[in-house]
Order: sequence, then structure tokens, then C-alpha cells
Amino acid sequence: MTLDAVFLITFVSAFCRCTAMMFASPLFGSTVPVKVRVLLSLVIALGLAPVLRDHIGPVPQDLMGLTLMVGHDIVIGLIIGGFVQFLLAGFQIAGSFLDVQIGIGAAQVFSPMTGGTSSPIGQFKFMLGLVLLFLLNG
Repeated sequence: MTLDAVFLITFVSAFCRCTAMMFASPLFGSTVPVKVRVLLSLVIALGLAPVLRDHIGPVPQDLMGLTLMVGHDIVIGLIIGGFVQFLLAGFQIAGSFLDVQIGIGAAQVFSPMTGGTSSPIGQFKFMLGLVLLFLLNG
């Protein structure tokens, strides 16, 4: 592994995408400090940079091209994190509907992952969806 322009561009691209995804997804919600999320993104980007080196495409030659590439990666990371958030919110809403149907919808518990309250089965379904996402290598 050599430290050249292609490797640095690949690392910056992977780091921007991973950081945006970490901040948008509920997997590492408000309970995980920002420094930990950034360092985890740094480690993931360092691991991915040698693998993605051949798939990065043309290296931008000017500052505008680099800015557009970084902006594109940030938007893609936010979209990935948003889809994960929507998926897990769907699990939680399904559990909340189930709570209302069986009569324990009024029992609200604090959810540190979402920063609000949720019903007991809704919280269980959220955690179950999180475990399933990790088990399926999502």
C-alpha cells in the first residue's frame, strides 16, 4: 500500500460517506458520542480505502471536482443512513400498532436510541430489527 493521490482521494471519499451514514442512521444514535462515531468512521474508511482503490473512478483534478465528489459522497451516506432509519422506524411503528391492539399502548418507555418515548413492544421490535440488520450484514 503506497500513499499516493488515488489512495488519499479514496480514503476521503470513504470517510465522508461513512461519517454521513453514521450521523444519519439510528444504529449509533444519540447515546454514542460524536468522537466515537467519527473515530469509527475513520477506522472503517482506513479499512475500505485499499479495497475501493480500483473502483473510485477518475481522480478529480481541481478543487471544484473534489468538492463535488465529497458532496456526492455525503449525500449518498445520508441517503443510506436515512433508509436504515426508515426501516427501523417501520419496525417500531409495527410494534406500536401491536401495543395498541393488545391494550398496552399507554405504557410508554424512554428510548435512548431514538431520544423519545416508545411503547414496550415497539421498542422490542426496534431492537429486533437492529439485530436482524446486523445478522444480515446490512
